[in-house]
Amino acid sequence: MELEQPDERDSIEDGCAVRQRSETSPEVKLAQRVQAEIKALMAAKTETGAIGKRRALRFGDVLVLVRRRGKAFDAIIQALKHAGIPVAGADRLKLTEHIAIIDLMNLADALLLAA
Repeated sequence: MELEQPDERDSIEDGCAVRQRSETSPEVKLAQRVQAEIKALMAAKTETGAIGKRRALRFGDVLVLVRRRGKAFDAIIQALKHAGIPVAGADRLKLTEHIAIIDLMNLADALLLAA
């Protein structure tokens, strides 16, 4: 997947140009790509689950991971809500406080020390 780049604008003097620039920012472009990919997965009735227990993917099965909560995070939440995709929101879960994630981080630390 290629990195998103901002669109070049000659002038941002009036309010309309500022609004257009924000709509074409890399964060907003990325958010639109994430939203489009989720919609495509649902439209294609992508299956998930173990063999013999397959079922159609649901919105609750999708987890979007970001490095930190910033402009891209906010743009993704906004794009998903705007597209009518149910989203848990910003403060539903702190991933690094979940016991399974803590275990995985500790495993990664141990594997890195062994190298």
